[in-house]
Amino acid sequence: MRSVIRCRAKQRLLVDPDYSESIESIDDALLKELAATLFQTQRYQPLIAGCDSEQELVNLENALIAELVATYLTLWQQRSQPMIQHLNSLL
Repeated sequence: MRSVIRCRAKQRLLVDPDYSESIESIDDALLKELAATLFQTQRYQPLIAGCDSEQELVNLENALIAELVATYLTLWQQRSQPMIQHLNSLL
Protein backbone atom coordinates (compact mmCIF):
# COMPACT_ATOMS: atom_id res chain seq x y z
CA MET A 1 0.00 0.00 0.00
CA ARG A 2 2.90 2.35 0.76
CA SER A 3 4.23 2.26 -2.80
CA VAL A 4 0.75 2.90 -4.22
CA ILE A 5 0.31 5.92 -1.96
CA ARG A 6 3.77 7.22 -2.87
CA CYS A 7 3.14 6.80 -6.61
CA ARG A 8 -0.23 8.51 -6.43
CA ALA A 9 1.24 11.37 -4.39
CA LYS A 10 4.02 11.79 -6.94
CA GLN A 11 1.48 11.75 -9.75
CA ARG A 12 -0.57 14.42 -7.99
CA LEU A 13 2.53 16.58 -7.52
CA LEU A 14 3.45 16.26 -11.20
CA VAL A 15 0.00 16.60 -12.76
CA ASP A 16 -1.96 18.96 -10.52
CA PRO A 17 -1.35 22.53 -11.77
CA ASP A 18 -1.51 23.84 -8.19
CA TYR A 19 1.70 21.93 -7.44
CA SER A 20 3.41 21.19 -10.75
CA GLU A 21 4.08 24.84 -11.57
CA SER A 22 6.12 25.36 -8.41
CA ILE A 23 8.05 22.08 -8.49
CA GLU A 24 10.63 21.52 -11.22
CA SER A 25 11.27 17.88 -10.34
CA ILE A 26 10.37 15.42 -7.62
CA ASP A 27 12.96 14.35 -5.07
CA ASP A 28 12.15 10.62 -5.11
CA ALA A 29 14.37 9.85 -2.14
CA LEU A 30 12.62 12.47 -0.02
CA LEU A 31 9.18 11.27 -1.09
CA LYS A 32 10.12 7.67 -0.32
CA GLU A 33 11.44 8.62 3.12
CA LEU A 34 8.34 10.65 3.91
CA ALA A 35 6.09 7.74 2.89
CA ALA A 36 8.10 5.33 5.04
CA THR A 37 7.86 7.69 8.01
CA LEU A 38 4.14 8.19 7.48
CA PHE A 39 3.48 4.46 7.50
CA GLN A 40 5.67 3.82 10.55
CA THR A 41 3.51 6.01 12.74
CA GLN A 42 1.21 4.19 15.08
CA ARG A 43 -1.60 6.46 14.00
CA TYR A 44 -2.31 4.80 10.65
CA GLN A 45 -1.86 1.11 11.41
CA PRO A 46 -5.18 0.82 13.29
CA LEU A 47 -6.95 2.97 10.69
CA ILE A 48 -5.88 0.70 7.84
CA ALA A 49 -6.87 -2.42 9.76
CA GLY A 50 -10.19 -0.86 10.72
CA CYS A 51 -11.42 -0.21 7.17
CA ASP A 52 -14.65 -2.17 6.81
CA SER A 53 -15.40 -1.31 3.20
CA GLU A 54 -13.66 -0.52 -0.04
CA GLN A 55 -14.91 3.08 0.18
CA GLU A 56 -13.40 3.52 3.64
CA LEU A 57 -10.07 2.25 2.28
CA VAL A 58 -10.27 4.65 -0.69
CA ASN A 59 -11.01 7.53 1.68
CA LEU A 60 -8.06 6.58 3.87
CA GLU A 61 -5.76 6.31 0.85
CA ASN A 62 -6.86 9.78 -0.29
CA ALA A 63 -6.18 11.18 3.18
CA LEU A 64 -2.71 9.59 3.23
CA ILE A 65 -1.95 10.96 -0.23
CA ALA A 66 -3.07 14.44 0.81
CA GLU A 67 -0.91 14.29 3.94
CA LEU A 68 2.12 13.07 2.00
CA VAL A 69 1.70 15.79 -0.64
CA ALA A 70 1.25 18.49 2.00
CA THR A 71 4.33 17.37 3.93
CA TYR A 72 6.42 17.19 0.75
CA LEU A 73 5.30 20.66 -0.33
CA THR A 74 6.10 22.12 3.07
CA LEU A 75 9.62 20.73 2.96
CA TRP A 76 10.03 21.77 -0.68
CA GLN A 77 9.00 25.35 0.06
CA GLN A 78 11.25 25.59 3.12
CA ARG A 79 14.35 24.30 1.32
CA SER A 80 15.50 27.82 0.38
CA GLN A 81 15.28 29.23 3.90
CA PRO A 82 18.72 30.06 5.31
CA MET A 83 18.20 28.06 8.50
CA ILE A 84 17.16 24.96 6.55
CA GLN A 85 20.13 25.33 4.23
CA HIS A 86 22.44 25.63 7.21
CA LEU A 87 20.98 22.54 8.87
CA ASN A 88 21.26 20.59 5.62
CA SER A 89 24.90 21.58 5.29
CA LEU A 90 25.55 20.10 8.73
CA LEU A 91 24.24 16.73 7.60
